[in-house]
Amino acid sequence: MSQPWIRSKTKAGSAISSGETHVMPLAHSVCLQPRGLPFGIIWNRPLSVVVRTADGKVREVPVPDITRRRQVMWLAIGVFGSLLLWYVLRK
Repeated sequence: MSQPWIRSKTKAGSAISSGETHVMPLAHSVCLQPRGLPFGIIWNRPLSVVVRTADGKVREVPVPDITRRRQVMWLAIGVFGSLLLWYVLRK
């Protein structure tokens, strides 16, 4: 049975300890690999950090993906700029 060409999963990184506090990063990855081709694209993005304290409390702290926000911002500026130039320069 062949694998799907789009795979998505959430992975936990290695836990880091400092005294009685343990921190574990979580990331989401998407893998695009067309069938029959020896290459693909892997896209990773941070999700959150799980923090476990000495008293047993566990909390999940979200990690904002600044890079993705900036990419979307630049894409929007490019589209808006292109539409503006088209509008100004049309005859």
